Amino acid sequence: MSELWPNDLGPVICVVGARPNFMKMAPILRAFAAHQPAIPTLLLHTGQHYDRDMNDKLFEDLRLPHPDINLEVGSGSHAVQTAEVMRRFEPVLDEKKPSCVLVVGDVNSTLACTLVAVKKNIPVVHVEAGLRSYDRGMPEEINRVLTDQIADLLYTTERSAADNLAREGIAAERVRFVGNVMIDSCLTIVNSPVPRPPALLRSTLIRRLFPANKDMASSPCTAHPTLIMLTYSPHCLAFYAKFQNPFLWSLRSTRAPKATSNVSVFST
Repeated sequence: MSELWPNDLGPVICVVGARPNFMKMAPILRAFAAHQPAIPTLLLHTGQHYDRDMNDKLFEDLRLPHPDINLEVGSGSHAVQTAEVMRRFEPVLDEKKPSCVLVVGDVNSTLACTLVAVKKNIPVVHVEAGLRSYDRGMPEEINRVLTDQIADLLYTTERSAADNLAREGIAAERVRFVGNVMIDSCLTIVNSPVPRPPALLRSTLIRRLFPANKDMASSPCTAHPTLIMLTYSPHCLAFYAKFQNPFLWSLRSTRAPKATSNVSVFST
């Protein structure tokens, strides 16, 4: 822990549980380390996604440190998995006494750790708050809505998120528009000496650029005449242009018009 960090403040516990979380947490941890004074962190992996070889490869590609704590919850139903994360997370809070808990995204681990921390009066920060698919049949949508209701600070990635939160009665002073950390991950890859990001990293990254609609696109392919890019980030254009084999996607669903409105379709 940095000598300049106030003695009465514990570390920030940064929670990841599934591969999409890794993409978001990597630039956040780098920013904490570069801050003056350095902000002490503990990286906690709940083990919601628990393939060791896959996780190790992603951590290496993203230059993420190995987790300080792994709860190793494994698979289960939504109820079982959420409950097991909560049961194993509480003793960690009692031992480490963090200054706050930082959660990202919308997986079961996000909601579970938020519930435990809030009930123990530990501040919670939610990065990527306010995204909505308006499909309550998605477990992730339930996780998003509930996490945003009880977290202390909500960091949003796009302007429409603030409108979503306001409609749900969330006070504006709890909301901060900070931009999309996934773009930071894009830029890291663009500026990397690696000639092409690994397939697992590419597919996970590009799926998370469309977080509000998980079934909007098919698997990456190279033959479809429709190229989808985010309208709000010119950096994504650089990301695609960096590689000779761009990601070509097929629009297959109209179930989430809000997500569809966030992209432009370019004919090749």
